[in-house]
Amino acid sequence: MVDPESVRAMLAEAEVGHKQALVDLTEAQERLQAYASSVMGLKSYLSLIEKSAPRATDKGSLELAGRSDAISTANGHLILPDAYVRPKEAIMRLIAEQPRDWTLAEIVRTMADRKWLDPSLSRPIEAVRAAANRLVDVDHQLVRVGKSSYRRGTTTDLLADIDIGAKA
Repeated sequence: MVDPESVRAMLAEAEVGHKQALVDLTEAQERLQAYASSVMGLKSYLSLIEKSAPRATDKGSLELAGRSDAISTANGHLILPDAYVRPKEAIMRLIAEQPRDWTLAEIVRTMADRKWLDPSLSRPIEAVRAAANRLVDVDHQLVRVGKSSYRRGTTTDLLADIDIGAKA
């Protein structure tokens, strides 16, 4: 016959082991996130170094452009200054590089691919949409083409918007 006290003791031991495993798992997840951030920062830094052309300094030695203040650290993680581009500036850069109609999804995807998106943004597509709408409604640099597509505004586009506003 099974002794209930023995089973209770095994259960208590298993619960203690379970709680410790949960603590260990949480610590492991935190370490994994820290390593992932470090790897991402180091890859970005390495890319920056490799893309930088050597230049001569006043003393005649070679140094990598921008290397002296390329990184700072926060909680042991590498941070590249100005790695993220504000959505408004990013939209204008993309449209200048490729003057065509851009959908909101293409803009966000391209910004993510170039690592221009700030990871602290909880809703990056909404931030980009707001910036694009400001470029249309306030700055008059873009025009809407469809529901969520944009392109650089031409003089004809801007005059058409003014005429429409005057008739309304």
